[in-house]
Amino acid sequence: YKCCDSGTTEVNEIDKVGYWSIDKGDWCYIRECLSNTFGYPYEYPCCKSCDVSYVDNDGDWNIENNYWC
Repeated sequence: YKCCDSGTTEVNEIDKVGYWSIDKGDWCYIRECLSNTFGYPYEYPCCKSCDVSYVDNDGDWNIENNYWC
Protein backbone atom coordinates (compact mmCIF):
# COMPACT_ATOMS: atom_id res chain seq x y z
CA TYR A 1 0.00 0.00 0.00
CA LYS A 2 1.11 3.55 -0.61
CA CYS A 3 1.72 6.14 2.09
CA CYS A 4 -1.14 8.54 2.76
CA ASP A 5 -0.73 12.16 1.75
CA SER A 6 1.00 14.08 4.53
CA GLY A 7 -2.25 15.88 5.42
CA THR A 8 -4.18 12.65 6.06
CA THR A 9 -4.89 12.23 9.77
CA GLU A 10 -8.21 10.34 9.91
CA VAL A 11 -7.54 6.79 11.16
CA ASN A 12 -9.91 4.17 9.76
CA GLU A 13 -8.11 1.05 11.01
CA ILE A 14 -5.31 0.12 13.43
CA ASP A 15 -3.37 -3.14 13.28
CA LYS A 16 0.07 -4.45 14.30
CA VAL A 17 1.62 -2.66 11.31
CA GLY A 18 0.27 0.76 12.24
CA TYR A 19 -2.40 3.27 11.33
CA TRP A 20 -4.45 3.10 8.11
CA SER A 21 -6.75 5.49 6.31
CA ILE A 22 -8.66 5.65 3.04
CA ASP A 23 -7.52 8.15 0.42
CA LYS A 24 -9.49 8.52 -2.82
CA GLY A 25 -11.14 5.13 -2.23
CA ASP A 26 -7.89 3.21 -1.58
CA TRP A 27 -6.25 2.12 1.67
CA CYS A 28 -3.08 3.98 2.57
CA TYR A 29 -0.57 3.77 5.42
CA ILE A 30 -0.26 6.76 7.75
CA ARG A 31 3.48 7.14 8.17
CA GLU A 32 4.30 8.53 11.55
CA CYS A 33 7.52 9.72 13.02
CA LEU A 34 8.03 10.40 16.71
CA SER A 35 10.16 13.46 16.03
CA ASN A 36 10.28 16.08 13.30
CA THR A 37 14.06 15.82 13.02
CA PHE A 38 15.28 12.61 14.62
CA GLY A 39 13.66 9.28 15.35
CA TYR A 40 13.23 8.68 19.07
CA PRO A 41 15.18 7.41 20.97
CA TYR A 42 17.93 7.19 18.38
CA GLU A 43 19.58 9.93 16.42
CA TYR A 44 18.43 8.69 13.03
CA PRO A 45 16.35 10.87 10.72
CA CYS A 46 12.78 9.84 9.97
CA CYS A 47 12.31 8.19 6.57
CA LYS A 48 10.44 10.09 3.89
CA SER A 49 9.10 6.91 2.29
CA CYS A 50 7.22 3.89 3.63
CA ASP A 51 9.79 1.46 2.21
CA VAL A 52 11.23 -0.97 4.78
CA SER A 53 14.49 -2.84 4.23
CA TYR A 54 15.11 -4.11 7.78
CA VAL A 55 12.94 -4.84 10.84
CA ASP A 56 14.11 -5.32 14.43
CA ASN A 57 12.69 -4.89 17.95
CA ASP A 58 13.08 -1.11 17.65
CA GLY A 59 10.96 -0.79 14.51
CA ASP A 60 11.10 -0.61 10.73
CA TRP A 61 14.23 0.73 9.04
CA ASN A 62 15.28 1.84 5.58
CA ILE A 63 18.22 3.56 3.92
CA GLU A 64 17.74 6.93 2.24
CA ASN A 65 20.60 9.00 0.80
CA ASN A 66 23.04 6.35 2.11
CA TYR A 67 21.88 6.80 5.74
CA TRP A 68 19.66 4.66 7.98
CA CYS A 69 16.33 6.18 8.86
